[in-house]
Amino acid sequence: MVMTLVMLWSCGKYEEGPAFSLRSKTGRLVGTWELEHILVGGVQQQLSGTSEITFERDGTYTSKIVDGIDSDESTGTWEFGDGKETVKVTFSALGGSFTIENDILRLTNSEYWLKNSNTNGTETVYHYKAK
Repeated sequence: MVMTLVMLWSCGKYEEGPAFSLRSKTGRLVGTWELEHILVGGVQQQLSGTSEITFERDGTYTSKIVDGIDSDESTGTWEFGDGKETVKVTFSALGGSFTIENDILRLTNSEYWLKNSNTNGTETVYHYKAK
């Protein structure tokens, strides 16, 4: 009975899976993720540096981008949205507070894929791997 409840609770809802996981969605997301590649309109883009994001269990995150000699670090908060099918990150910049919400495509122990669409409808998909 308990195993059935765990299986029903943990079944996948993400487009790219997994179909089943024993770990909670929070348990899978918390940790450090390194950007592997980006697809814009289905075309893989060349990365010019490194980018990683760390999600903490307390709802905070840190993002680090290193591009050649320049680097940028930001912090903020994160939360699931839309029935845990999206991740919202909120950060401060340019004197204001901004929230970005992205659809989760895949969330496993080792892979985190998300997508967003810009105003002209072009989809950008980010593939992260666990660090």
